[in-house]
Amino acid sequence: GMVVKGDLVAQASVIYDKMKATLVAASRDLSDVVRVVRYVTPKAIPDLAALDAFQASLLGDKVSVCTLTIQSLLRAEALIEIEGVAYNGGEDGIEFLPSIIAPDRVSAWAQIDKDLRARGLNRAQVRKATELATSVAFDAAEPANALPGLRICVPRLAAAETGVQIDITV
Repeated sequence: GMVVKGDLVAQASVIYDKMKATLVAASRDLSDVVRVVRYVTPKAIPDLAALDAFQASLLGDKVSVCTLTIQSLLRAEALIEIEGVAYNGGEDGIEFLPSIIAPDRVSAWAQIDKDLRARGLNRAQVRKATELATSVAFDAAEPANALPGLRICVPRLAAAETGVQIDITV
């Protein structure tokens, strides 16, 4: 059943317990998780640091994490919903790079280039780019180095000082 009790970390703990059970049924475990998308309500924002620490204790620090602030979830008392992607080294070779979070699009795309180079990759190897940004960030001129991809305008990102989040799949 659906359990929606407690603070942000308590709710996330229940979600990760359910995720573990699902992964075990597929002969996998949390160490196979390579990407997490967290949908959090505005009430959850103050507790994101505690959630980050809890999640790192379960998954380590190599997981690509995307946090999206949403107005509400199905149940009014819910603070979080988590979507996970597990991968155990199959033939497809898909890699989810860590989310790039920056104050503006120019610096975000510059960081993407730096991260790709550090991994010995280039833009031709990017399979998917998803750019989340505030309307202020999107109103600025298009960066010359931006890759085509999905662009989503959001009222705010989880970190108040950011205006752009970019997720890359190679």
